Amino acid sequence: MFHPRILKHILRSALAAMILCLSPQALSAPTAESFRLPSTPGGLDPLQCWYALGSTPDGSIYIAASDHKTNSALFEKRTDDQVFRYVGDAQQASIQVDNWEAGETLEKFHVRPTYLDGDIYLGGLNYSYYNQGYAKKRGFHWYRYRPSTGQFEDLSAQAPDGTASPFQLEYLIADPKHHRLYGAAVPKGHLVRFDPHTQTTEDLGRPPELKKNYLPSDSFMWVNSRGRVYFAMEGRGGWFKRIHYFDPDSNTFGTMDDWKLQGPPPRKKGKKKQQVKGGLKSAPIGRIPKVGQCDPSGKRCYMSDNNGRIYRWRETHNAEQWTYLGQVRFPAPHEKQRLATRTFQLSADEKSIYMVNERYLGAPDILLHRFDIAAGRSEVIAPLSQLAPEAVGEGRELHCGHNAWDAEGRFYIASFGMSGKGGNVVVTAIKP
Repeated sequence: MFHPRILKHILRSALAAMILCLSPQALSAPTAESFRLPSTPGGLDPLQCWYALGSTPDGSIYIAASDHKTNSALFEKRTDDQVFRYVGDAQQASIQVDNWEAGETLEKFHVRPTYLDGDIYLGGLNYSYYNQGYAKKRGFHWYRYRPSTGQFEDLSAQAPDGTASPFQLEYLIADPKHHRLYGAAVPKGHLVRFDPHTQTTEDLGRPPELKKNYLPSDSFMWVNSRGRVYFAMEGRGGWFKRIHYFDPDSNTFGTMDDWKLQGPPPRKKGKKKQQVKGGLKSAPIGRIPKVGQCDPSGKRCYMSDNNGRIYRWRETHNAEQWTYLGQVRFPAPHEKQRLATRTFQLSADEKSIYMVNERYLGAPDILLHRFDIAAGRSEVIAPLSQLAPEAVGEGRELHCGHNAWDAEGRFYIASFGMSGKGGNVVVTAIKP
């Protein structure tokens, strides 16, 4: 028999627990469902996915994955589907139009599957280093998937040499108003433009300020209502701290001097890196925006660098605004530890941004974060292992996915390991 005061305390604690369980926060606790990508009919195991996950306006989800050696494939999950299904791969599509040379490979699709006028577009990346070695590989091909017919096709067979460019494609966006695509071509930092109607590719060159022959150019890109393309470039010096643009009316590049980036520059070449411990490397330093999402009107875009610094661009009738909103951080006592992410999911009400960090040296865990846009700060919702154990098991320490939402209000991330650790890519749908 409990003492009355002890019994009162127990009842009060029990009542508080019941209230907590019935609170809106508990009732809206996030849920998750994981899917493993299937191997293709041709025997390709989709082991890695680098930024190549996205959605269409109707909430269908598309992901491109590869073995990072030989071939790359596209998978889809339409609104009523219960699984991801294979829709095509680069090798088979190119063989069908006699545009796959003996010994040719496609290491990966490094671009988000990009929706334009009812179709999905991709471009290949078959060389991942920023040096002269790219010239030993064929240039990239354009690929298109038509959901209306189920056809996955190589669009470059009729182009000179059967390729869109001598370079590789590292980023891709659509300009829906003008019905065209823009891409970042590496390793020399060129901008290319593709017209799906004529199936022609233009090399628009690169900013004249660039002095180095080879450099990364996988910045998040976006387009304003006039068709101006915005982007950033990775490097050291004042010019690299700002956002740049290509203006299609004047065919010139320019710089937005007041649109500044907050992060540190990349490490100097040859500078000693932090020692690897326990098989984990130090988190990469990233200053340029790499992932992001625009609202349906295209008048507001939110974006982040690989370390969680978040920016917003807004277009009004007669002006454009650039704002730094804050940074996603680990909770105390790890708030000074550098965070690394390749994920970015903007809620429909534009109040929250969801991110999953990767497992690098010093990260306390793989966590799902929510960034409060109005407050400019972040909170941890839960360890990913609690929401989706399959997403973090067997060495799956890398996670990607931006602007990938289905019709049920769930966002998607892809999880995988380096060098094939963890098997085929695991895709997780999270209802925040």
